[in-house]
Amino acid sequence: MTGYVKALGLLRRNVRLFLAGSTLLLFALGIYRVVLNLFLVRLGYDLLFIGLINAVGSLSYAAFCLLAGRWARRFGTRRVMIAGIILAAVSFALLALTQLVPPGVRSAYLLAMDALGWVAFAIYFVATTPFLMQQTSEAERSHAFSAFVALNPLSGFLGGAAGGVLPGLFAGALGLTLDAAAPYAGALLIGAAVSALAVPLLVATDQPPPIPAERTDSRRAAPPLIAVGAIVLFTLLRVSGENAARIFFNVYLDLMLGVSTAGIGLIIAVAQLVAVPAAMASPSAVRRWGEFRAVVLGCLAIAASLLPMILVPHWGAAALSLASVMALAAVISPALSIFSQNLVPEEWRSQMSGALNMTFGLSFAGTSFGGGYLITVVGYRPLFATGAVLTCLAALLFWRYFRVPRGEFARAAGDRVPHPVVADLDVG
Repeated sequence: MTGYVKALGLLRRNVRLFLAGSTLLLFALGIYRVVLNLFLVRLGYDLLFIGLINAVGSLSYAAFCLLAGRWARRFGTRRVMIAGIILAAVSFALLALTQLVPPGVRSAYLLAMDALGWVAFAIYFVATTPFLMQQTSEAERSHAFSAFVALNPLSGFLGGAAGGVLPGLFAGALGLTLDAAAPYAGALLIGAAVSALAVPLLVATDQPPPIPAERTDSRRAAPPLIAVGAIVLFTLLRVSGENAARIFFNVYLDLMLGVSTAGIGLIIAVAQLVAVPAAMASPSAVRRWGEFRAVVLGCLAIAASLLPMILVPHWGAAALSLASVMALAAVISPALSIFSQNLVPEEWRSQMSGALNMTFGLSFAGTSFGGGYLITVVGYRPLFATGAVLTCLAALLFWRYFRVPRGEFARAAGDRVPHPVVADLDVG
């Protein structure tokens, strides 16, 4: 912990401002995740429309990730992040004003504004990884990425708690009950205001240095399509088990195990908090095993963590699986981000980030649709077992392709200090 604190002390002013701004945006996102569905119910919408709007959001996020990567490369990561936060604040505010929209076009308006919000998140989060790469050195990079990953569950937990409290406060102030939509609209407005507070923090950062001149010649830095494709395929397989556990955990406990809503919420909150110290432990894991082994071992551990949920139909086993999966994912994420960014030349880092974020969005949408169908046919536990098998395949793919520096990886590795773990595993 002492070493972690010392490493964070090395962070530049730009990184500290970035982390503060990200905390505010993620806090607002936590409010949004809790409030939106409740807001839609109070507006009179059914579960079919709620499922539709959430699916449209995920697909909008995935669809704009590659374009966001191009924008980050062209206009700079800092400008793109600022634009993303502004757009997120605007989308929160416009969602809150839904009751002012004529009922005849209200559904289309909600779909459009929610899609706009997820486009904003795509623009922001795609630019964050290359921004951190530009603003950190090897000494503190792993710690900076782990701190950023830890902010997600921590801010989500705090934002979710605020999202549960704010409607009641607005209901009391307005003289309404929680059956009205206005208190939830007020909570969304708070989310918009919190997001807007992040804008001056990002504006206060300095413009990152431009890409070196020798790196701007496309003839010297062709698109690393095979490397990006390998990482994308690995990620698609890797997050399948994680998404299955995250998406269907609450329904599984509710319908199959009879756990109360309050109990489900408590378990999810604890699992989110467990992910915070796990993310902070990522630099230690990387220092001990290296990014390559940390990713491979982490994937295998995630697959093993799903076994209690698969084998034991009890809420305690399911809770253990969810907490373990979220914690291990928090350990893997910083290592994979740095590994994938080092895999490609600097001018292609934004596209790599865009491709990975697109994969996350597509996997979430695909698991939501495909998992729902699989549950109706064979049940919940076979779905979790399928996710565990696909996660193991992801580990095998990653180990098989990246265990020896070759192809695009060999060229990328030649531009920096050789990866110690890959060097150890290179047996010819």
